Amino acid sequence: QVSADVIREITRHPNRIYRDVVLDALESIQAPVLTSRDTCCFVLNPAGTASEELVLDTLDRALAGRDIPVAGGSASAEECVSGEVSLNGSVFSNSSVFAFIHMERGHIGIYQENIFRPMGRIYEVTRADAPTRTLYELAGRPAAAVLCEALQVEEGKLAEALALQHCGRLLGDSLYIDEVERINPDHSITAYCRILPGSRLTLLELDDPLQVRQNTLQRIQAEFHSLDFSIMVHCFSRTQLFLRQGGMDGLTRDLAAGLGPYIGLTSHGEQMGDFQVNMTMLLLCFGDTCSVER
Repeated sequence: QVSADVIREITRHPNRIYRDVVLDALESIQAPVLTSRDTCCFVLNPAGTASEELVLDTLDRALAGRDIPVAGGSASAEECVSGEVSLNGSVFSNSSVFAFIHMERGHIGIYQENIFRPMGRIYEVTRADAPTRTLYELAGRPAAAVLCEALQVEEGKLAEALALQHCGRLLGDSLYIDEVERINPDHSITAYCRILPGSRLTLLELDDPLQVRQNTLQRIQAEFHSLDFSIMVHCFSRTQLFLRQGGMDGLTRDLAAGLGPYIGLTSHGEQMGDFQVNMTMLLLCFGDTCSVER
């Protein structure tokens, strides 16, 4: 079963008025109990609005207390980081589309793959502005200066260095990658994701993409007895990295062999729970899981 709708005015705190829209769509799913094993919320955002976290907050508040995971991406033409969304033949600007997907038989698994790993040192974010996605200070010092020292580069080359060694937010055992948009004249850094004061940030280095992929597919195959279908959300910058290194054909070939039928989209931001991330692959898998509990 699938039930979808539109969240409008996503740049203007839509959680204030779209909670009922989300709940109405959820209630149209005819099932006695909905859990993360059989139901998910797939969201598509237009890139370029910097409103992904507002949409995720809307869904998070509406679904509070319910065991329904949210995952999706922000997509547009590759040539232009801006876009619109469409549902049932209608096109919407400044809006997001969400769909509740419920499996009457079988289960759903959502997987987040990172091909970057922490380099070591962790910094506390001591000053940041979440709405503008701007990082000002790490450990009480200008963010650009701290990262220049860590990467041993001049500030004029920091953006280039951070395109290879991204920043990552740490929450428990989870890693959420941030891609830097620009270095500002005041030595602050603007990213494509919100960075909150008090959070922990680390520099990342490229892991072995092939080994990481094999680990991801092995995990999925261990948890599913059979797969019916999968949805892939794949970061645009990560796609470009694979193309430069000649690894894109291998990626699609391995996913086809390991997942069976799947569809993928290139995204300018990936969403997982209430986090907007970058340089990430998300996989939503639908099928029959093994008898052992995950």
